[in-house]
Amino acid sequence: MSTFHYRSPTLPADYPRLAELLSQASADAPTAQELAETDGDLPAGSILFRTLAVDSAGQISGFGEAFRYPNTKVGKFYLTVVVDRHARRTGLGSALLGRVEAFAVGQGGDYFVGCVRDDDPVSLAFGHKRGYETQRHGFLSRLDLTTWDGAPFAGLLTAVRAGGIRLALMAELGPEAEQRLYELMSRTMTDLPGYEAAQFMSFATWQNAFIRRPGAENIVVALDGDRFIGVTIMNKTDEGLYTAHTSVDRDYRGRHIALGLKLFSIDLARERGVTVMTAGNDSLNAPMIAVNRKLGYVPQAGEYDVAKRLG
Repeated sequence: MSTFHYRSPTLPADYPRLAELLSQASADAPTAQELAETDGDLPAGSILFRTLAVDSAGQISGFGEAFRYPNTKVGKFYLTVVVDRHARRTGLGSALLGRVEAFAVGQGGDYFVGCVRDDDPVSLAFGHKRGYETQRHGFLSRLDLTTWDGAPFAGLLTAVRAGGIRLALMAELGPEAEQRLYELMSRTMTDLPGYEAAQFMSFATWQNAFIRRPGAENIVVALDGDRFIGVTIMNKTDEGLYTAHTSVDRDYRGRHIALGLKLFSIDLARERGVTVMTAGNDSLNAPMIAVNRKLGYVPQAGEYDVAKRLG
């Protein structure tokens, strides 16, 4: 029986090992640098607990985390448990899960959410055995721009613009436009499947998450006059551009504006020499899945959201 002791992370020294462990458990794991950047941008009032399991040789063999933003629904915590391949079937996963659950309960938590790779039935069974139920399926979709054929969409952007809609880069509109984009996203993000925040994030938190970060020059907006009515947000990746968010104001849905934003983004990416675009999809968001498939995005590996409610 392997023995382990537990300690808090020593940062930034432990970031590389944490990223390595997370890459075993997630199809889209953050790098060490991204972990550091995310920690640096945590809004005031966030709750974060991390524990590391270290084996007798001093190797970090497991990682557990409990986390919630200040605007997360009351009682809800996001949990992460990762055990290195060499340390599995030792009871370490159960021990780490017990530690992070106990912390969350001590902070008033009664609803826990985690992720499991969709190609990892062992971990999924581990969660099911401990009361976690599968909620949804999130996955990446990939578009190869070197072979993409835009002919089927000829004239669509022209038609969108003929309806009085202007498409533009956020960077061209100046900093005074940030408040209007924030107001748009505060209206539309609450429509996303599974959105449960007690209130939308503050303007400062939103700026850090979407504006004050590399890749903000790739935000595309749709406007009706001066009114912001749609947005698609792309982040740079090693492979190309990743579409992190697309939404359209309720009053303007059904007019192909989301598709127009996507097409505008594809044209932009090709002009900049990007050869691959990816997008995140949620099994509960059928309209956006349909848009991506229409454009030719091919589904890739993903994750299941699993959840457990106490009582």
